[in-house]
Amino acid sequence: MREQPCYQLPSHLSDLKLKSISPLPHFSNLLNLRVLHVIECPISRLPVTLGLIHLRKLYIIRCECLEEIPGLSLLRSLERLELKGLNRLVEIQGLSELENLQYLLLSSCDLIGQLPNLSKLGKLQHLELEACPNLRPIEGIEGLESWVFCSRGRTILERLLNISRSTWFSHRLPITDVFLSFKGPDTHHSIVSYLHSRMLWKQMSVYSDNDDLRSNEETGEKILQALANSNIYIPIFSRNYASGHWCLRILAHMVKCTSESKGKRRILPVFYDVEIDDVKLKTDLYKSDLDKHQANFNHDETKSWKEALIKVAALRGFVLKNNSYEEVLQSVTEEVYKARKLLDVDS
Repeated sequence: MREQPCYQLPSHLSDLKLKSISPLPHFSNLLNLRVLHVIECPISRLPVTLGLIHLRKLYIIRCECLEEIPGLSLLRSLERLELKGLNRLVEIQGLSELENLQYLLLSSCDLIGQLPNLSKLGKLQHLELEACPNLRPIEGIEGLESWVFCSRGRTILERLLNISRSTWFSHRLPITDVFLSFKGPDTHHSIVSYLHSRMLWKQMSVYSDNDDLRSNEETGEKILQALANSNIYIPIFSRNYASGHWCLRILAHMVKCTSESKGKRRILPVFYDVEIDDVKLKTDLYKSDLDKHQANFNHDETKSWKEALIKVAALRGFVLKNNSYEEVLQSVTEEVYKARKLLDVDS
């Protein structure tokens, strides 16, 4: 069943962000709109109408049911297009008609296998590709016919434009080895600092996510991107870990990314100053925090947080209460090192 728009927005809008809503509003009267974000909307289609012909930037993020974007070719003024986490999108019809497009980013679009020939996009200067495992070489990129897209990391293609010719350059950003998730005041100046130093010494790349330093949704987007770019996840469960909704949201994404990776990602939990039963929700420690979250977040999301806690608590982890700091640090570092070597062999 197709989603039918049921309301209209003020025509003077220049910047619009739609998140977790369906159906979408009418776009027919939004001739002043320049920037559109569509985030986590449960829609199968995003129909582009003539009301959006002056749009300059379009961001479609984590709309996991989205299958098509009909009418995209109408956006002749579009300069920037970002498509992230669109698990059901198979092709991008009309892309080659976006004559003013300068920046194109595709991330975690699992089913996209082929892009149209890009030779008509004379103003395209930046093409970024990440975690699109089925994507084949792209036609219409002069001078880079032999470039190889890496499905694990991020491939960036940039073009220098001048009067006589255009030249493309490519480079890859390596995937992060380890993603550390923790509640800052509990752990930051103790086990996290030591783990981070150990792994850097072992020449591993590390991303540290301090829940208490995250200030806005844009920062949260960057965190989710870092999560998608990592292979080994280390949640450090402390007494206040579940009090932060972003900690729980990150944990749920860890579980999702790991389950979809076909064994290429791992979660290595560290039980810092809690018992495994606390994380399994068999005690009141984390349960009371989740009860508080239920008043502010929807049922499906808090349910995914509970399921993630229980699932990760059942994994083989490292319990600080039963071991010394040095033993835990050594064990975690060795396990990460072995996991990274296996991933390097698989890739």
